[in-house]
Amino acid sequence: MSLLNRTNQDGYLKRLKRALNATRQEFKTKMDVLFGNHESPISPEQFEELEYLLIGADLGFETTMNLVERIRQNSFGQNQITSQQIRLLLRTELLNLLEETPCKEESLNNPHVLLVVGVNGVGKTTTIGKLAHLYRQMDKSVIVSASDTFRAAAIDQLRIWCQRSGADLVMQQEGSDPAAVLHDAASAAKARSKDILIADTAGRLHTKRNLMEELKKIARVSARVVPGAPHDVYLVMDATTG
Repeated sequence: MSLLNRTNQDGYLKRLKRALNATRQEFKTKMDVLFGNHESPISPEQFEELEYLLIGADLGFETTMNLVERIRQNSFGQNQITSQQIRLLLRTELLNLLEETPCKEESLNNPHVLLVVGVNGVGKTTTIGKLAHLYRQMDKSVIVSASDTFRAAAIDQLRIWCQRSGADLVMQQEGSDPAAVLHDAASAAKARSKDILIADTAGRLHTKRNLMEELKKIARVSARVVPGAPHDVYLVMDATTG
């Protein structure tokens, strides 16, 4: 990494820490109120309150349940577990979650098909660029399907992201059938033995029946070429929604 890139990254991390400082302090205060004395044993009721606290911190219901269950399993067999031990276990498990990456080697299909969906303007194409870069860093071969054939410059934007990340791009002319583009991309991914296929899609609302039916068609077409596809569907949401 060049000195300029490292400096820019350090500056970004500092700004991010400042932006998250209020959230971090609020969470810490609630943890202190919940657990109080570090050496006091934890009650089942406090485990439940921990679940509410993590869900309230936007960790998500499923992630919270899995996280608390991991902590319970790690503390199994201990007659008394203190709040300090809970904090350490929580920190360890959160770090383990951050270190987990999507599409691990043992879970990969050939190819592993990711379908990226969401409403207009939330950043689906940009997210695809980031995913392509992530998987290339993991030494995975990546191919991208430009199945958003309606938005102006969507294909050009993907072309730039693929050039930067080293991913292949399958595209057709603007206005083409999105499912046909994905069919070509899936066939190319199999022929070239690619690890990851990421499919872009046009923005749509769940209330638009015809557009949702088109999305179902895209999924069906991918399954015809690659059994079980799409293996993951990523819903991109605008960060300003909270």
